[in-house]
Amino acid sequence: MFGKKRFILLAVMAVSVFLLSSCGGAYVKNETTAVSAETVALQMQYVDGAEVGPLYDVEVAVPADWVGKFETRNVGNQVYFDYITDSGETAEIFYVEALSTSQYWQQNGAHPGSYTNIVNRGNTYFIYYLPIDVYYSGLSATEFATFAEAVPGIVASFSASVVN
Repeated sequence: MFGKKRFILLAVMAVSVFLLSSCGGAYVKNETTAVSAETVALQMQYVDGAEVGPLYDVEVAVPADWVGKFETRNVGNQVYFDYITDSGETAEIFYVEALSTSQYWQQNGAHPGSYTNIVNRGNTYFIYYLPIDVYYSGLSATEFATFAEAVPGIVASFSASVVN
């Protein structure tokens, strides 16, 4: 009897390890990368519960003065563009998010006007969020406004193609 329980326990553990290892690399998470060029290239995909969307190569063009002063923070299906202050702290300026169809309609229905659609690629919607208020960034109003003014141009340069 003890041997049978041990076998079942080992089988369950093996299946669990397999499932976790095969899903673990399914999406990029918790990667921080310095903006070292005017073209920022990264990968994104939506994560909707257990469902993971197709992986996309994404590119945007940022202003030259953002190079070396910003970093991207890729967390699951969101990519944050953070300004690195002189003191080494980071201030979130905006983020891009990849959403499934159901997430997109849920997000837009709950917060109309807060999130802006960039592009729809099949069953993946890319949106961005730029806070309307400087408060949470920790920057001065003037400094935040300067960065915020560049965001529509950055978003206009957005391109996404499915990774084969």
